[in-house]
Amino acid sequence: MYKLEITPSAHKFIKKLPKNIRQKIYEESYKILINPYVSEKLHGELRDCRSHNFRFRGVWYRVAYVVDEEKKKIVVVFAGTREGFYKRLQHLIR
Repeated sequence: MYKLEITPSAHKFIKKLPKNIRQKIYEESYKILINPYVSEKLHGELRDCRSHNFRFRGVWYRVAYVVDEEKKKIVVVFAGTREGFYKRLQHLIR
């Protein structure tokens, strides 16, 4: 099984969200540990990332992560709402 790691930038953003949404993001992150390759693989500059999508109370959220097979860990790079998600993610990756 993989270990979960959350980058400081992802943690900083998640920490600002309401508690129930934070909790849901962490729950979804643990689902990724079971099968990290089931989520969508991104393209272009973001080709190293995968995006796990889920809906919570009528709002779509994304969790962007990288699979590190060598160290057997999932690194959550960013999490947030669908709106502007990929633009913010690109900014973090650069």
